[in-house]
Amino acid sequence: MVCLAASALLTLLMQSPSLPVAVTESGMRLQCVDAEVGDREIHTPFGLYRNATDPVVRIVDGSRQVEDFRRLRDAGIVDNGTWLQDLSTAGQLDELVRASQEFLALEPQRLEPYLILETWGQRLDPVPSGIDRRDRVAWLWDQVQREKFPTSLLMGAKLVHEVSASSSARHGRIIALSDLRKALRSPDVVARRIAARIAGRQQEISLRETLMEASLFDAVEAARDGAAEGVHGIHAQSARLYWLKNLARGQAAAREHAARNLGRYGGADGLRSLLHVLAASDSPAGTRLSFSGRRIQVVRKVDRDARDLIAIDSDLAEAEDRIMTPDSAFLEFGATLEVTQFGESLQTAILEALDTWAGHRTGRPTSAWFDFYHEEWLPMR
Repeated sequence: MVCLAASALLTLLMQSPSLPVAVTESGMRLQCVDAEVGDREIHTPFGLYRNATDPVVRIVDGSRQVEDFRRLRDAGIVDNGTWLQDLSTAGQLDELVRASQEFLALEPQRLEPYLILETWGQRLDPVPSGIDRRDRVAWLWDQVQREKFPTSLLMGAKLVHEVSASSSARHGRIIALSDLRKALRSPDVVARRIAARIAGRQQEISLRETLMEASLFDAVEAARDGAAEGVHGIHAQSARLYWLKNLARGQAAAREHAARNLGRYGGADGLRSLLHVLAASDSPAGTRLSFSGRRIQVVRKVDRDARDLIAIDSDLAEAEDRIMTPDSAFLEFGATLEVTQFGESLQTAILEALDTWAGHRTGRPTSAWFDFYHEEWLPMR
């Protein structure tokens, strides 16, 4: 009897994965706390994943896969960014969180860990089932304040999609302006990033100036990006004009940050802005040139007023968006675009921003981007 019991226990242990991963009908994989074949909800270490049309078809052990990923990364076969993306695709949430923390400890200015974790955060629901729908926003905000990275980031990503897309919404599904202001002053980069994104979602026009400055001058890239997303959501035209002004004439660091913001959020204006400034690369002060019908003058001095914010009547914000076209916004600075001379560092930042605009690494040098703009992009407009 003892031998039979031991044998049964051994069989049970062999059948129970040490790192269970649910595999759905579509082939998606996701680490689970517990799951069974046929489940249409998957309990993960970070919340509930609802898969109503994609049931679980089997449970596998993911521990070997994690070890394989680690070996590839340690051997230098894959870089940190690829490592995180592979873990995300494999649904290895615990290892993804651990790897993200390791990545950011080595390279705290990198944005990829934030973006990958936020993608999962908005898909997972950590709110207990007993919390009423009208109380979900308040519960998430409270948890975001209590938790540390990366849990706060995952919950914050869910919160951004839970708040109402208006600061005047009823039923309490917003974060108070005073709370957002306090969070934007927090020493915690995650708190600043989440608050900025929520401010954009809620259309908090009174935070436009605060977020504009933070989008260029916050010390951490993740917070700058959150501020850029937020101010772009509040008033896209003024944000893009502010970034163009700083890209063309601002302080050195601000110019590179402005380029990145235009690549991520600038749309058609971003492409125009980046290429018009790029046209002045390697040109000495005093140079006059023309690019796509726009006169450009290269100057020596930095514009110390480039940080000045563009005035706007908040009562007319929505109307202005309707009447301002991308071209008229881009031409707001006058007939001649003045560009402070610059060298290789900003040129590289602009080319990277153009790749961000394109959505992939194009490998295009400066001349190829000009050819693309004139021969492919403009003829389609």
